[in-house]
Amino acid sequence: MVRSEDTSVERAVNARLRQKLRPEFLGRFGRMLIFRKLGFETQVEICQSKTEKALRLMAGNGHHLTVGDGIVNFLVSVGYNDESGARPNAARGFFGRSDPRCASR
Repeated sequence: MVRSEDTSVERAVNARLRQKLRPEFLGRFGRMLIFRKLGFETQVEICQSKTEKALRLMAGNGHHLTVGDGIVNFLVSVGYNDESGARPNAARGFFGRSDPRCASR
């Protein structure tokens, strides 16, 4: 089903591009890539991997931290929004300091 959706999206985008851009410009691109949103579980896997890497780096500098159960799911749930994805959140420290869920206790 996903492949069918990708093909439909690719056709629609190609049609729109042909309406707006000259063929000689479009000819400079080999092919189009379709990106889908990552599912929650995939985001959790990525976050887990990055968290483990950060913990190893800190341990190498003499700082030994542990991450409690559920923190990766929490980070994924607050670190993504539909409009900007995850990358802008990572660039500003994953989420704003004003987020009440991140307040010091």
